[in-house]
Amino acid sequence: MTEIPEGYALIEGRSRANAQAALEAADRAGVDQARVRAVDEGYLVPMAVADAYTSGTTVAPQDSATPTEEWKNADIVAWADAHDVELGGASKKADMLAAIAAAADKEG
Repeated sequence: MTEIPEGYALIEGRSRANAQAALEAADRAGVDQARVRAVDEGYLVPMAVADAYTSGTTVAPQDSATPTEEWKNADIVAWADAHDVELGGASKKADMLAAIAAAADKEG
């Protein structure tokens, strides 16, 4: 188990979505992304980043059941991760939405 240094928090779960959300939270908190560290259990982040992560990555109730242009990128990534939708490395909103639409077409 990783020791959590004072002033840091652990974001549990190593995934691309969590990594991207942690880095976006660092940006929102004004913290250098280099202070986000990957560990076996997830990501060690300064407390300011943990606070921004908590407030910025929860998929808030939306008007639609699937992501739309109005959603934040971090929320789209979190939704895709929660719904096991592979975004194929997409980082632009339009590309993420296209990947989600393609996955829905495959299911339908």
